[in-house]
Amino acid sequence: MKHALLILCHTEPKQVEHLLRFFDEDFDCYIHLDRKAKIEPGKWIWLKTIKSKVRFYSKYKIRWGGFSILKTELFLLNEIVKSGQQYDYVHFLSGQDYPIKNLNHIKKFFEEHKGKEFIEYVDLPYKQWEQGTYKRFQYYYLNDWIDYQTLCGCKLIDNLICWQHKSGMKRRIPDQFDKLYGGSNWMSLTGECAAYIIHNQQQYKSFYNRLKYTFAPDEVYFHTLILNSSFAASVKNDSLRYISWVQNFSSPTILTERDWWNIVTTDCLFARKFDWQISAQLIFLIKKYIQTKDTVSITTHGYWQSASYAGHYYDNGLAKGLIKLLPFMNVKTIADLGCGPGWYVALFRRNGYDANGYDGNPNVEEMSAPLFGNGFYCQCVDLTDELEAEEPFDLIFSLEVGEHIPAQWEDIYLTNLTRNAVRYVLLSWAIEGQTGDGHVNCRPNSYIINKMKEQGFAVNTPVSNYLRKYADSWWLKHTIMLFERI
Repeated sequence: MKHALLILCHTEPKQVEHLLRFFDEDFDCYIHLDRKAKIEPGKWIWLKTIKSKVRFYSKYKIRWGGFSILKTELFLLNEIVKSGQQYDYVHFLSGQDYPIKNLNHIKKFFEEHKGKEFIEYVDLPYKQWEQGTYKRFQYYYLNDWIDYQTLCGCKLIDNLICWQHKSGMKRRIPDQFDKLYGGSNWMSLTGECAAYIIHNQQQYKSFYNRLKYTFAPDEVYFHTLILNSSFAASVKNDSLRYISWVQNFSSPTILTERDWWNIVTTDCLFARKFDWQISAQLIFLIKKYIQTKDTVSITTHGYWQSASYAGHYYDNGLAKGLIKLLPFMNVKTIADLGCGPGWYVALFRRNGYDANGYDGNPNVEEMSAPLFGNGFYCQCVDLTDELEAEEPFDLIFSLEVGEHIPAQWEDIYLTNLTRNAVRYVLLSWAIEGQTGDGHVNCRPNSYIINKMKEQGFAVNTPVSNYLRKYADSWWLKHTIMLFERI
């Protein structure tokens, strides 16, 4: 597939350099540098040397919340369409965005979802937008002439809006469409959808003109056009961007290593905003554990030797189901045997449970520590050795481990689960025919149920089905089971 990156930037050329270096030749870059940037455009031109297809522009002065952002995005989108290159996807990014999945994952995602438009949107009016009003449409916003991001400019624009309100001045609500939509202006569109927007600019010119002097028109224009077109049926209400917002703040927060947990557990492909200095440690972690091309080495005992998150998967649906379920199970202590990077351990600890993680990977201590940030880390143990905790745990948790352990150590592993569980074992085990890295001992559900019964544990079918329903991954929908001590 061929991709185009539509990038708006105003600062930090070094950060944009790292963004460009991440992508390969399947991604062409169209970069617009804010004309009022303090860095001279000439100092950015060298970015063209990083990739063979980088087009660089500096046409508009961009103001936060202004019409200038929409003009710039449409300008770049027009350049992309008129290039003649048939792009499968166009990705709207800022210079402060950064990928949070490895490149193969991103490519595979869009191959599997080809034809879908990824746009985060809401119907307008929306209660969290101007308290459910049409305020952004009803008053004149002069953000293109007054810098709202300065204290003086912010007060001046707010006073102007207040004056319009008190004087009874109201603009008409845009009526070019029966329904208005809004949302994040960071999106991923198919090449066909991008071409539709550009080729129909004249048809929608009155709507475009009406959005002048409107607050953040780029958060309305694309969404309203697309969702009132034939492309609406292909829209997924998801921008694929992780953005951290603080209540009552108009701009997203700068991401740091404190956001690591959210970064590694989100299904999003990109995140923002990054600052190359403030976010340095987080970017280091992303490069080291997510973007690396590290290969997995699997030992004869079945545990992985890897210094990255490659091959591991966190199931957000299952996580939500677990956190809803655990209060009804009267669980206080949890051990995750085969914890991988340790993210489920972090999930449990973040929700008030006394949880510990154990894995055969000799890198588990270093890999897991950033998830906790308080000196805690998961520990390295060989699950094919006989293990017995000083105090057993209310719940033993072990996902996708048994199929990696050769059959001669299967009983030791199962005994380690049951010996150390007071009440429950939550277990998944790949079924026969389920492919995967290092799968040497796949078993049908019935086999595991019988083996656990021999160990004094019976399957709880209703709860198992509940968790399977919550799981996002297809394999857990067929393998996860909760066992209770008989």
